[in-house]
Amino acid sequence: MRYLLMFVVMMLMQSSFNVCDAKKKQNVVVDTLQMLSSKGDSCVEAFDYFHASLYYKQAYDFKQSVAVTRKLANAYRKMGRNKDCAALLETVPSDSLTYTDFRSLYFAYHNLDNKLKFLFYGNRATAVNPYDNEIVVSMATYYNDSNSPQMAADICKQYLTGDSTNMLVLRQYGYACYLTGKYKEAFDIYKKLEGNGFDNYESTFVMGISLEMIEQYDSAYNYMLRAATHKNFKDYISLHHLGTLCLQLGMNDEASCYLTLAINSLIPDSTLLATLHKEKAEAYFNKQNYAEAAREFEQSAKLSPDNAITYYNIAQMYAAIGDRKKEKANYTLFLQKADTLKDTEENKEMIKKVKELLRK
Repeated sequence: MRYLLMFVVMMLMQSSFNVCDAKKKQNVVVDTLQMLSSKGDSCVEAFDYFHASLYYKQAYDFKQSVAVTRKLANAYRKMGRNKDCAALLETVPSDSLTYTDFRSLYFAYHNLDNKLKFLFYGNRATAVNPYDNEIVVSMATYYNDSNSPQMAADICKQYLTGDSTNMLVLRQYGYACYLTGKYKEAFDIYKKLEGNGFDNYESTFVMGISLEMIEQYDSAYNYMLRAATHKNFKDYISLHHLGTLCLQLGMNDEASCYLTLAINSLIPDSTLLATLHKEKAEAYFNKQNYAEAAREFEQSAKLSPDNAITYYNIAQMYAAIGDRKKEKANYTLFLQKADTLKDTEENKEMIKKVKELLRK
């Protein structure tokens, strides 16, 4: 009996030691997680998301929890690691997702251009909080840019019933009104925006078009003139509208002037086109397709006829395909334009070689 009692006492002592050991291990885990999480939090407070992510990742690897998952995901989002952020938050049970999680998932998927996902989480977020102006503006901008202005109008209108002072939301609502043909309302909204310092091409153009559509041509002309000024009179669409407004107002000389500017704005940049044809020619040359390269260089020469090197290149291409006549003709054109070249030893040598070739 005495031995049995001793055995029981020993078992109880062993059990007590095991419980203490387990508690110690548990305390170590808790202390480690708290330490790593605290260090990560300090980094976040200093806007150091890189080092915050390292501490949170250590904590996550040590023992996964929703709290640590959320912190690591938000650090990743701040670093632009949207895919990693979304992947982490998608592991959180849906009934455990917070409003902050909805926002993180929305912006992560928006940056990943995952339309279905970011609209899904955007709708969940605005259903909980219709006054999150960042998400409202972001979603409205997407709808306006995606030819769904009525959707933009609806989400903005819901917001504005509770707060009519947010200029960013008001702007998207005004633009949605403009796109849906509510020109009087669009003008009134942009007029309010103008009073709050919103004065740029978009605002003056929208107000000009809105007034033009409701046949207030005098006022429309003034706003469209301001819009064209914002673009230094190089924007076709505002110049075109200016011209047609002048016609409506009987200002025929001004109409002719603005329509001429509109026409000129559509004329392509010959220098840029010449460069593009030259680069295309180089691509053909690299493929040893000298005939196509010659044709592209010739197009470049038409657009930039005073570029001597272009004629030299054309001559080289015809030399490669054995067309001696066109080779000599283009070398001759090269020499005629050679005085435009810089006075360098390389160019002097090139001119000398061409002259020797033509004498043969």
